[in-house]
Amino acid sequence: MANRTYKIMGQAYAPSGNVSATVTVNGAQVFSGDVTTSNTPREGQPDNVTQLLSFELDESVTNLSVSVTVSGGEITWGKTKTNGCKNLKISEDWQTTNIPDDTNTSSAAQNHIADTLGSDALGADLYNALKAGTVPNPTAEQRATITTAAEYIDWDNDFYHNVSHLTNPQLNGSSWSDWDSETMGEGNIFILQDGDTLTYTWTCDPTADDCVLVA
Repeated sequence: MANRTYKIMGQAYAPSGNVSATVTVNGAQVFSGDVTTSNTPREGQPDNVTQLLSFELDESVTNLSVSVTVSGGEITWGKTKTNGCKNLKISEDWQTTNIPDDTNTSSAAQNHIADTLGSDALGADLYNALKAGTVPNPTAEQRATITTAAEYIDWDNDFYHNVSHLTNPQLNGSSWSDWDSETMGEGNIFILQDGDTLTYTWTCDPTADDCVLVA
């Protein structure tokens, strides 16, 4: 199996030197060392979000029990990016622009679908029908075939995961009850100080759940 790369986004601050973090996942240490650090104090929400650190896990691992301990300064612990997520060979933007009414798909759009997905994935009958422009309103079975053919696991791009997959956050062993409130900011960013330990559970199968491609 392949390894999936996880990238933690956020911002770290220390008046001098570097902030360090120790990260464990499912009881195993995956990172220990300095993170990308700024010497400019944060004011409000972080305005210079960058990649703090990264680690790799086998692609079979999808439920993550995460623990992060901070030393030497402050960390704003933000979104998680990964690769190895489900993507589409025909983008949603293209579909919106070229198929405004999916019960009346144009011949040109049908041809594009056929050419992009190919006969092997679609099956000869559906492929030939799309090339002929005779499937303006696909049946439920045809739609399912097209959807399956359009999906693939993308190892070349990074995706943001929906933060709703993050549950049960605790700070130093106590429940972080307001973690999803407006005061925590967009993306549910955790602000951790020197000596703090954040734990949470991240339940997400990147091959099955919706992710957002990072521009």
